[in-house]
Amino acid sequence: MDPTPPQRRAAPVRGLRRRTLARPASSAGRRARSPGPPRLGGGGVPDHALPPQPACAVAQTVGAWRERRAAATDRPARFVLPDLAVVAIAQRPPTTVDELAGVRGLDGRRAKVAAEAGLLDAVRAGLELGDGALRQPPSDQIERRLRPVATLAGAWLAQRATELRIDGPLLATRADLHALLRDSAESRLANGWRRTLVGEPLRQLLAGEGALAVGGHGELVLEARSHRRIAG
Repeated sequence: MDPTPPQRRAAPVRGLRRRTLARPASSAGRRARSPGPPRLGGGGVPDHALPPQPACAVAQTVGAWRERRAAATDRPARFVLPDLAVVAIAQRPPTTVDELAGVRGLDGRRAKVAAEAGLLDAVRAGLELGDGALRQPPSDQIERRLRPVATLAGAWLAQRATELRIDGPLLATRADLHALLRDSAESRLANGWRRTLVGEPLRQLLAGEGALAVGGHGELVLEARSHRRIAG
């Protein structure tokens, strides 16, 4: 049996721990923790100093091209060009079909079709866009008093899209609905087949000529208003 008391056996360990913790960090350790040189952007300018205008300008012209293309082909904008691809193009504007094919969210065939439809022209237009032509997207906000109406109308639109077997954003986006609530003639719900299917019924609802009711199976029913209050 070892006659040495436990306290004396543990003492060297505690002393070693104290010496280890008190030892100054090596110069190599200090260098590893020191911040590196700033990342450089184009022309040797630090990233944080690069102006955002070029990327915003390309995003603006590419986004406008996408909206025109979606309207011309009657498809949701995200099917024409995914949001991820718009951001990637704005950050690293491609100038050739091969570079466009390398954009995340696009394959070779879609890139060729998009290029033939004018996407690369839209990129070039963004790169040449002056600061004065850069604009913020219009707000689709509506008055506070119309927000409950927007919620109910949005639920009915989602139900109609399911009934008609149409992709929801293709039938109507939130911006489309808000534009209709603001009585904007530019709303897609005020024109064409969308007006017939959902725009005109919604207009009657907003004019006080229609009412939303709950049907026997829990569905929303847009019907003629009886003008008979049951509460309030």
